[in-house]
Amino acid sequence: MEEYEDMEEYYKQNATIIKKYSADEAKEMLTEQQAIEELHKRGFDQFEITYDYKADGEYVGDAEVTGSKEQRPMYQTFYSSLVNEEVWCIIMINGFITASPAYFNSKLYVPVMLSETESILGYDSDANTFFEIIPNETIAKLKVVNKINAETLDSFTNEILLELL
Repeated sequence: MEEYEDMEEYYKQNATIIKKYSADEAKEMLTEQQAIEELHKRGFDQFEITYDYKADGEYVGDAEVTGSKEQRPMYQTFYSSLVNEEVWCIIMINGFITASPAYFNSKLYVPVMLSETESILGYDSDANTFFEIIPNETIAKLKVVNKINAETLDSFTNEILLELL
């Protein structure tokens, strides 16, 4: 695997960069309380919600949200579908949400990702910068859906996921 000096170089090589902005300029960075409300509203309340970085990019490890008014650049949780027996990794970066089927992707070289937009958001903690990107098909198979919620994820059977490849 190639090594990159920084995330921007990685994105230049593996995606189309739509927009780059510092976390200080971010308008959608949610507080812990807002993230909890948004994720629970979407049906993602089975597992703890965690974060790894403070708003200034400082790494804090895998910390569980407490519902504070502190903003975090990125949150993650999981959703286990009882319908299709898939565990989904839910990532919220500055208000953008993506979902990836963990078991299904474990067998693939290029992961499948669901997004509500044609682009996804990446976060570089070293530079405390967000990158809105369209990933090349060599690093992710992106499927745009109307809404990422429990109902949508329950509708993705293995057969439907295979059709995305």
